[in-house]
Amino acid sequence: MQISHPIIIAGLALVFSGCESWRFSAPVSDISIRTPGSWVAASTGSEGKISSGWLAEFSDADLTRTVNESLQHNRDLKAAATRLRVAEENSIIARAGMLPTAGLSGSGSITDSTSGDSRQSHSLNLAAAWEPDLWGRLRNLRQAAEAEERAALEDY
Repeated sequence: MQISHPIIIAGLALVFSGCESWRFSAPVSDISIRTPGSWVAASTGSEGKISSGWLAEFSDADLTRTVNESLQHNRDLKAAATRLRVAEENSIIARAGMLPTAGLSGSGSITDSTSGDSRQSHSLNLAAAWEPDLWGRLRNLRQAAEAEERAALEDY
């Protein structure tokens, strides 16, 4: 017995049309979150500052040892520190691009000929260069490097 394609298509259409009644209704009640009418600031005057000795305030040697061990072996923290150092160096390089450069080189040679004469040659070369930042390219590179440094510091 062979079933024809129109019968299969009609059967599938009938099955999927029944799915229309499976719609979900909206939630009956809303979840309300209770928040205080006003927030009270800390009275110690710390204003978001974290004390540097906060770990010692717990007076727990096991906790201190665990935190120190975690900091020493934290690969993510080491990677973030390395990215910060790279960003700092890139920022220095970008600032240096706005300064003039100068170079000094020297050379000397002594040549002996077959007739017994010798010739001495000496040279001293000085080169200087400076790129005026007419279109702001160097300034933009410096600002981008400084922004990357700030981002790396925040990541760290």
